[in-house]
Parts: sequence; C-alpha cells; structure tokens
Amino acid sequence: MAKQYKYRESFTFEGKRYDVRANSEKELVEKMILKKKELEEGSKRIKSTSISVREWGTQCYETYKSNCSLSTIENDRWRVEKWIYGEIGSMRLKDVRELHLQTILNKMEGMGSDTIRKVRQDMNLIFSKAVQNNLIRENPAQYLTVPKGTKTTRREITPQERKHILKVAEENDKYVYYLFMLYCGCRTAEVANIMWKDIRKEDGLWYLDIHGTKTANAERTVPIPPQLIERLERMEKGSPFEYVFTDARGNKMSKASRARLWTSCKRALNISMGCRTYRNALVPPYPVAEDLQAYCLRHTYCCDLARMGVDVRIAQKLMGHARFDITMKIYTHVNKDMIKSAAKIMWQNHPDVATSVATSAENVAISI
Repeated sequence: MAKQYKYRESFTFEGKRYDVRANSEKELVEKMILKKKELEEGSKRIKSTSISVREWGTQCYETYKSNCSLSTIENDRWRVEKWIYGEIGSMRLKDVRELHLQTILNKMEGMGSDTIRKVRQDMNLIFSKAVQNNLIRENPAQYLTVPKGTKTTRREITPQERKHILKVAEENDKYVYYLFMLYCGCRTAEVANIMWKDIRKEDGLWYLDIHGTKTANAERTVPIPPQLIERLERMEKGSPFEYVFTDARGNKMSKASRARLWTSCKRALNISMGCRTYRNALVPPYPVAEDLQAYCLRHTYCCDLARMGVDVRIAQKLMGHARFDITMKIYTHVNKDMIKSAAKIMWQNHPDVATSVATSAENVAISI
C-alpha cells in the first residue's frame, strides 16, 4: 500500500508540473526548496551544453557498447554515421526534437526491416543515455513510429551467376574474396580477417581457420576445395601475419571498403554478362539481378552442402551457425526443391504417362 502524506503542494517549472508531499508543513517547505534547487541546477547544466549529436553519440557508444565485438562496433559506427550523423550529426543534442528523428525513419520506408529497427535502437540509445546523464530532459526517440520495411530473402546464386562470378575471380585477384564465401561459407567480414597463416595443409588436405565475427560458434575450421587452392597459388602471397585481402592503402578491409569491393564486383559481373559501357559508365539494362548480394554466395555454400549429402549437424559447424534451426531451414528449402525436381522426372517417365502419350499419338495418326 502506498504511503499516505498529510501535506501536498504543486508547482510549475519550465512548463512542467511537479508534486511535493510531506508529513509536516516544515518538511513540505524544505522539500519544495530542494526540488526547485535541483531542477534549476539541472536546467543550467542542460542549457549550458553545446555538445553535438555526433560528439555525444561517439562518446556514448565508446562508453556503453565497449564490450561488443569489433565487428559489431564497426557495423554500429557505419550505420550511425550513415543514417543519424549524416542527417543531424552537427545539431546540438538539446535542439533535436522527435520530428527530426521521425523524418529520418520515414526516409527509410521500404528498406530492410532489420536495418530500420537497428537505426531506431541507435536513436533510443543515444538520447536515453543523454537523459540519464542530464544532457537533455526528455528522450525524443521514445515514441517514434517505425515505418514499414521489407524482409530480405536469402537465395542461392543461379548457374549463370556462378559461371560469371568464377570468371571475374579468375581474371582479377581481388574478386577471389568472394570465392571464400562460395567455397568455404565465410561471412563477408570473416574473409576480411583471413591471414595467410590461416590457410594451412594437414595430412594432404587444405583447411581454413576462420576467425568468427558474430558468435562463439563462428570460430571454426573448414576444408578448402582444390579449385580454390589452385586459384590461391597464382596470387602473390604475403607474410603469414599479413591479410590476404586489403584495401587500397594496404590496411584490413573495413565495412566501407568491403561495400566498395562488392560494387566493383557487380560492375565486373554486369560487363561479363554483356552489359554495354559508354564513357566508362554502364548502359542499362543491367544483366545482374537487383537482389544479388554477396551473402548469396554463403547461402549457396550451405545449399551445396545439402545437395552433396553433408549431414546437417556438420553443416551447422561449417557455417558457424549458433542455432541448428538456421541451418535446417536452408536444408529443408533445398530438399523441397530436390523433391520437386524428382517429381517432374517421375511424372515425365512414368509408364502410364508414356502409354497415354503413345496412344494419343496413334489416334492422331489414324484420324489423319
């Protein structure tokens, strides 16, 4: 049961109403004085600060998300820079209103639901922590409306896409990056982590030690097929502790440099598939499908495992999946396709169907 007070007084401060309760008039007066003093001091701190959204956001993430993996930190930094700092980064933290944040989210309508959700979480973290640190009084991200997004679908590459991916990787060493996804099931960030020492030979077979970027299960060892080893042997090798793939400056590839590499690869694929160019620019139509993403290569690796009959539990280890059901979902999809293909073959070659076709042909011949 809530405690009952004998005396109660209300007052307004900067447009907001506050209640003070006490058991005596003297105590009520003292509480009123302390509450007003507390509000005035807090108001002075808020009004005197000129910290920008970018400055506070950077400090906020360094403080409150310092225990995350390097991959998560990099992804957060890239996402916040693009969607929040790019729009309101230079604004003073105290000047940001719900309208500014809702406008950003509205511009994201139709994008991936997961990306929209994460940006919404970024906003809430930045401004809720600002409230806790007395930099602002209220959180403008508290009641935002999330726009409708789309659910991204993972698919495997087509035989035509596989042919041209192998072709451009054959012609340019930098696109071998994607063969590690196709033949070893690496995530894009995991390929960036590969050093020459991680490619090793044991008992006549080649293996890749993958340094995971997502969960503890992502740390794994996978076999390297001969076709990838043959391609790697033609590449210039560095020292054991050098990265196999680097950016233009020779540094480890960041999310931004990986995005640029994929853009470059899609351009090469378009040209390989017959897209014309004019003054070094691609001329529509573009042969490469809009939904082709680098992740499709990793998805294809898992589908290939299913078709080769690799046990789903082994596939889970090779993929670095934290949960069995994630791998099983891909296996189930592939098995449905295999059953469908088998059904078509059975239907075309069934004796009853063959007899029916032959009889029809004979009747046609007689009528003629």
